[in-house]
Amino acid sequence: MTQSEKSSMEQVIYEDLKQAILKRKLRPGTQLLETIISERMQVSRTPIRAALRKLAQEGLIDLVPNRGAFVIQPSQEEIQEAYQMRAKLELMGLELGAGQFTEADFQRMEEACHDETAALGQSDVLAYLAANKAFHHTLVSRSGNRFLVSMTDQLLDKTSIYVMLYDLFYDRQYRADLDPIPTGAQQHRSILAALRAGDVDQASKRLEEHIMESVAGLKTTRPGYLGLDELWRDS
Repeated sequence: MTQSEKSSMEQVIYEDLKQAILKRKLRPGTQLLETIISERMQVSRTPIRAALRKLAQEGLIDLVPNRGAFVIQPSQEEIQEAYQMRAKLELMGLELGAGQFTEADFQRMEEACHDETAALGQSDVLAYLAANKAFHHTLVSRSGNRFLVSMTDQLLDKTSIYVMLYDLFYDRQYRADLDPIPTGAQQHRSILAALRAGDVDQASKRLEEHIMESVAGLKTTRPGYLGLDELWRDS
């Protein structure tokens, strides 16, 4: 196999596994055995290992020395702690930035709400998460504290992975043209309305409620997972 062919197979394996994780075909904690992938895809282990490293860099799998690769499986305690810390940081950022938001900031948050609703209508979880991050990043961007903003962004990335694994995103079957605005976007617009009115206390209250309700929307069990050897059964 040429280097070009290896790179091509690496990308195929990476995309297949990533989509299987994002669309919840693989149960969290599933071991990604190189022998099964190699047999199903008819490739050597070199492109498989490269694909697994890429997924690990994105936080979607864990590479455990002497054990192998596993779809990440955060504990309920870990999820709760991440959201609790995120709430503390965002509330602090909102308080520090109070009175400093510009019309451009409000417009960015409004656009994020629009993009979030559109992404839900299209069942595009990555676009949804990007819009969600844009909204929350803007909330803390006026804090004037670069460390707070950086740490909030890191936690947004971490909790985005939890949403990919456990949120009811694909079970909602939203239709943007028929259904009402989803709860997350409604809550974002409610926070934005309070900020526009200059009511930081109300905005903070709604923000905390929104983040804590996000945790409640994560379901760590669901039916219909596939085994790794079933992913390419029609290939």
